[in-house]
Amino acid sequence: MQDFERAKAAYEKALKLKPGCRPALYGLAMAHKRLGNDKQSQQAMQQYKELQAKTDHDARLARGPQADIGGARRVLAMACSDAGAVYSGRRKLDRAEELWRRGADVDPNSPPAGSSSPRSTYRRARRRGRFR
Repeated sequence: MQDFERAKAAYEKALKLKPGCRPALYGLAMAHKRLGNDKQSQQAMQQYKELQAKTDHDARLARGPQADIGGARRVLAMACSDAGAVYSGRRKLDRAEELWRRGADVDPNSPPAGSSSPRSTYRRARRRGRFR
């Protein structure tokens, strides 16, 4: 059998030493729950959730809004580039070019797949007799 009274005391001591310690708040909430102290468990869990939300908010502010937008733009540009390569391989070069252009519009620093334009790919393929 586990000793939840001792666990509760340990978490309370930890919170005295370091107020706002999220793992200690969570542990305290769980210890109270196991002991049947529903009201104290809910209070500790509420404090834990509020602290977690504040921490998440502070982290988003520290990164800045441009960090999320820039990352999303790079991911979208890479997806367009990869999709363009698939269409190019299937000889649908108009669609490939459209996707590569869309990727370049979203993130100009992202080169198209293979760093070659779909038209030059098409011309090379025609010279090799793949398209007629």
